[in-house]
Amino acid sequence: MMDEQSVIGIDGGGSKTEFVWVRRDGQVLSTARKRGSNYQDVGIDGLNGLLEEVLSPWLTSANREGPACICLGLAGAGRPDEQRTITESLLEKGWADRVRVENDARIALAGAHGGKGGVIAIAGTGSIVFGMGQNGNWVRAGGWGPLLGDEAGAYDIAMRALRTVLAAHDGSGPETLLSRALLAELGLRGWTELVGRVYGGDLDRSALARLAPTILRCAEGGDRVAVDVVRSAADGLAGQIAAVTRRLGIDREDALSYTGGLLTCSPSLRVHIEEALRYRGVSMRLRAARLPPVLGAVLLAWERVGSPLDESELNKLEVVATELYPEA
Repeated sequence: MMDEQSVIGIDGGGSKTEFVWVRRDGQVLSTARKRGSNYQDVGIDGLNGLLEEVLSPWLTSANREGPACICLGLAGAGRPDEQRTITESLLEKGWADRVRVENDARIALAGAHGGKGGVIAIAGTGSIVFGMGQNGNWVRAGGWGPLLGDEAGAYDIAMRALRTVLAAHDGSGPETLLSRALLAELGLRGWTELVGRVYGGDLDRSALARLAPTILRCAEGGDRVAVDVVRSAADGLAGQIAAVTRRLGIDREDALSYTGGLLTCSPSLRVHIEEALRYRGVSMRLRAARLPPVLGAVLLAWERVGSPLDESELNKLEVVATELYPEA
């Protein structure tokens, strides 16, 4: 039996995966937070293992009805064949009669603007800019992954900083407070130890991405090299925001939102991005998303059911958001 008054939203990112099972009236039935589930990292087997871990205990109880729909927004799953594979796998489980699979940027945008058009800049471990115009057309920029892009994501900022530190070590770049700060953060006695730990796999992408807050603190403390690192990364993301707004013809000041752990915790990074936007002639300000991505997945689940939420129901989800994220 399926409960036509409840849906499950899932936000699968590079560092964590969030689950919420919520009724249409705003009652939260269950929540969970687990490890990351970027599809390019974990594949279908890893994803299935994670979903089994959370959803099987929720949905196999004999006295509980399943949700009307499960919507999963997943990093690294932006292509139709990947989404089809994931959808078929979930339907085979019998947890819900309807399944919707999107990339994580799509659910973030839905949450940011309450299902309406606009632009969302996302920067956590990686980054992407996603937008929807008034006619429903979609445009994206960035999100090419750690080797090809992810400007102003935590990993991108960390790698920019490490390259400048190594240049200072070699004498080919300026001295910076980052050298001492990052050595301490990494627990290294000297920079010659870095090679073995990076190429040996000890310091993987997630571990290096965790350096970003230290780099931002050095920039906020006035270290010029750290400031240049952050500005360079911010400029890359600003260029992608400008490209998306231009292609969609969006210029409303309130049409640009942000989400992702890095942008959320760093007002200074947002300031650098807005400065770079003004340099490009874009006057839009970065505004906090109306709803977090996991509740954006809830909105898209109700769309899949064929019963979109009205404004009063969106207001109830805002209350849910404050309960899920009291520190926001």
